[in-house]
Amino acid sequence: TDPFQNDCDERFYFESAPQKRARLRLMRGVQQRRALSVLLGGPGLGKTTLAHSLLRALDPREFAAHYLSIPHEACASGWFLPNVARAFCVHAPAGQVQSLVDQIHAQLVSIAASRRSSVLLIDEAQLFRNRDAMEEFRGLLNLLHDGRKLVSLVLFGLPELGDVLKLDAPLAQRVEIRVELTPMDWLESQAYVSHRLRLAGATSPVFAPDALEALFHCSGGVPRLLNTIADNALFEAFLSEARPVDSSIV
Repeated sequence: TDPFQNDCDERFYFESAPQKRARLRLMRGVQQRRALSVLLGGPGLGKTTLAHSLLRALDPREFAAHYLSIPHEACASGWFLPNVARAFCVHAPAGQVQSLVDQIHAQLVSIAASRRSSVLLIDEAQLFRNRDAMEEFRGLLNLLHDGRKLVSLVLFGLPELGDVLKLDAPLAQRVEIRVELTPMDWLESQAYVSHRLRLAGATSPVFAPDALEALFHCSGGVPRLLNTIADNALFEAFLSEARPVDSSIV
C-alpha cells in the first residue's frame, strides 16, 4: 500500500498532539451542546482529516451528526440551507428561505425528541464571505426548542476564517470554542512517518535518520507536505536503487 497518499484514509489516521488537543476541545463543545465551535489552521495541517475523525467518534445513538464541505465561495449563499436540509434528511427542501428554515427546524425538533443531539461539521468555512451566507448561517444558530439550541455547529477553516467572522460581530460573539491547529514537532513527525510505513507493511527501516530529519525540515511538520515529499523520495530512491532513503534523496 502507498503509505503517503494525501487522502482522508482512516486506516492511516495518526493523532498527533496538536490533533488530540483540537479533538478534545471540539468534542467538549459538541458534548456540551455549545452552539458554535471553530477550528482554525493553515493548509495541509489535517483539518478535514480531523473533521472526519470527529464524525466517526460521535455515536449515532446519541448524535445526528453530518459533514458538509463548501466547494467554493459562490456556493455559500443559496447553497448552505438546502444542503443542511438534505444532510438532516429533509425531503423536498422548499425554495423559499423561510419555508426551508421551518422544514429544518421541524426536523431538528424531531431529532431532539428522539433524545439525540444534532451536530453539523462545516469544512472550508472561510468561504462564508458574503452577508447573505452569514445571515443564513446565523439563522441556523437561532433555532431553538423549549429554550434549548437545536444544533451544534463546528466550523473548520483556514486562518482567514477568523477575519470572516469579524464581518458579523453578533456571529463572532457566538463562538464558544475556538481552537488553532498547529504543525507537528520533530518527534511527532518522526512518529507519523513510522506509523504510516508500519501500516503500509514496512518491516525494516525505509528512511535513514538523516532522511527523517530532512523530511521534517522540508515539510515544517505539515502532514500534507510531509506526505508529498516522502512519497516522491520513495520513488526517487526506487529509481536510483538506494536503500534506505537518505537525506540527499529527500
